Amino acid sequence: MDTICGMFLVDFILKVHRRLITQRAVEPHYRRADDEGHTLIQSALMSAADIEVTEKELRVTLSPLSSPHRTQAIAALCEELNQTATMFPGSRLCLRFAVKADA
Repeated sequence: MDTICGMFLVDFILKVHRRLITQRAVEPHYRRADDEGHTLIQSALMSAADIEVTEKELRVTLSPLSSPHRTQAIAALCEELNQTATMFPGSRLCLRFAVKADA
């Protein structure tokens, strides 16, 4: 019984932690971050994307979201992620994120 309670507690703490991180990341770019920040991130992660591999980069280009302000918020997050120069695990490829320009 203690193990099950401990697992639930750890799961709860991880969920709260993820929510706080999401809100902090989205807040500067999205006015409704408190209410919709998690949904915004989920929408971006579930949207269609193009992946291109170059000699030095793994480029992920997301499709625009359902509204311009949501797309702009995700584009701003992409820029922040690009500044971290994160390497794709197990490779020497730098991850680069962008949002497609609306046609």
